[in-house]
Amino acid sequence: MVRAKRPKGALSIVYSSGVNAVTLPHSRQNENCCIILAGFFISIKSGGCMGKKLWVNSILAVLFVSLLGACAKVDPEQSKKAGESFLAENRTKAGVVTTASGLQYQVLKEGNGQMPSASDSVTVNYKGSLISGKEFDKGDNITFPLNGVIPGWTEGLQLMKEGATYRLFIPSALAYGESGAARIIPPNAALVFDVDLVKVNR
Repeated sequence: MVRAKRPKGALSIVYSSGVNAVTLPHSRQNENCCIILAGFFISIKSGGCMGKKLWVNSILAVLFVSLLGACAKVDPEQSKKAGESFLAENRTKAGVVTTASGLQYQVLKEGNGQMPSASDSVTVNYKGSLISGKEFDKGDNITFPLNGVIPGWTEGLQLMKEGATYRLFIPSALAYGESGAARIIPPNAALVFDVDLVKVNR
């Protein structure tokens, strides 16, 4: 494998800043994103990276990772309070049911097929959002074991019948907790999922 050389000039600034950005704590990734962006566009304007596709691709990859980190810069305590406030208000809305665990759900369409148990595999369509409404994930005809997902899903889908569509409002304790997930879901975030239970696989 050919080992690429470290670039010079403005491109070198981008390279160094980008590599460092990946290992920085979230509290400093915003400032590094600014450095990366500035260096990247200076380099392009000066022609320093024209024709160097390898480095351009590397820069874009590092920039993407850094921006994900910056997006995840959320104070865990503020995130927790926002989630608790959202769920406290949401539980008073018509059609919203709250279980003993704190999971909330709303029946959008009732089904008439089988109900899964925790040991079953299920096939679903889903869309996941933060409480702000920002969508972070979606999937169609996804199959997985029900005991291999977050607790809010394991509990919520056992309430459904095949053909049903539920909206699940999941407290952070039943989702990804203090750690968040993949730098996309903040720490202590409550989540909202629209789920179609397509099939119970036994």
